[in-house]
Amino acid sequence: MTNEPGFRMVVEKLKQQFEGFLKVFNVTLPAAQSSQPRPSTVSDLNEPPLEIGNELLITDDLVKLQKNLMNARGRVVIIDQLPANDFEAIKASAFGIQVNVNVKTARQMREAYIFREQTSTAV
Repeated sequence: MTNEPGFRMVVEKLKQQFEGFLKVFNVTLPAAQSSQPRPSTVSDLNEPPLEIGNELLITDDLVKLQKNLMNARGRVVIIDQLPANDFEAIKASAFGIQVNVNVKTARQMREAYIFREQTSTAV
């Protein structure tokens, strides 16, 4: 008799490695798709969560959209309010700077902040 729990663990590990290999070449198996729950979109996996108190970096893109932030480039604001739906603006502020941005822009600002923090601590 084989060691069933150990055998299942090895088979599961091989399955994960094989699926990872297929993802490199953008190939998916129909059985692999049905056996695992899929998120709503693939980009959701890479996006940072937005929560009250998160820091957002004011980037060049935001300054181009809102000219009143010209002197705030590179500053950090903190999320004060999150809307109940994705159609309303996220409100963030710090040190007299107030920003109202949509969810997509807020995610980009959050990613920029995280990237800046990771690169500044790596040096």
